[in-house]
Amino acid sequence: MTSIAAVQGLDHVIMIADKKATQGDNGGYYTFSMEKLAVVNGKWVIGFAGTSIGRDLCDRIEKEGFRFSGDLERDVYKYADRMKDVYQECNYKGPAFLMLSGVHNDMPQTYTWSLNWDSGRREVLYEGAKRQSANAAIGANQHGALYLLNAYNDKRLTLDQRILLGYFTVAEVAKHDPRVGGPVEIAVMQGDKAPQLYVGEDGFKKLEVFRCESVRISRLLSDSFLSFARR
Repeated sequence: MTSIAAVQGLDHVIMIADKKATQGDNGGYYTFSMEKLAVVNGKWVIGFAGTSIGRDLCDRIEKEGFRFSGDLERDVYKYADRMKDVYQECNYKGPAFLMLSGVHNDMPQTYTWSLNWDSGRREVLYEGAKRQSANAAIGANQHGALYLLNAYNDKRLTLDQRILLGYFTVAEVAKHDPRVGGPVEIAVMQGDKAPQLYVGEDGFKKLEVFRCESVRISRLLSDSFLSFARR
């Protein structure tokens, strides 16, 4: 599975993902590491959850030469629709959850959509891309991730503070949900700047300060409960 979250500031949006991927069935189930964030058209970042199908679809569309014209609010729907067509043309069957984020016209934006195969109706399940509010999550998202983002994404947070919030959110999910795990990777999109990806070994070194602070916050919360004494 995986867990991917997006959290927005006034002029930036941050995407956070774990790296755990699984493959197999009842005969054998195996885990491996996989990068789940990728730059699209030099300005936007797409995240893949569910299976590796989303990544495959993105690679196929890139090889076709799909280009965003600059009007993201129009192109994202065409991009998602083309992904649905490729899913059907290539006869994929598994689930794919997608998230696309970036800054357009000085406004941070996040879109999500999903694809799956309905064997009963023999058709692709797809409802199109949908623009999300300030915070969003895909994949293993039925837990406290969105609560943490919605509760603590204060507009006064700096960029680094918001990165910490995102890191802590996904790191906590990875500790408690067996479908999620491995190192956390992050993408930052701000203004007209090229997306900044913290992936791979170099990225994880840069994120070490956030990992250490995330551990400290987790311990602080635990200690706060343990130290409570009813008077």
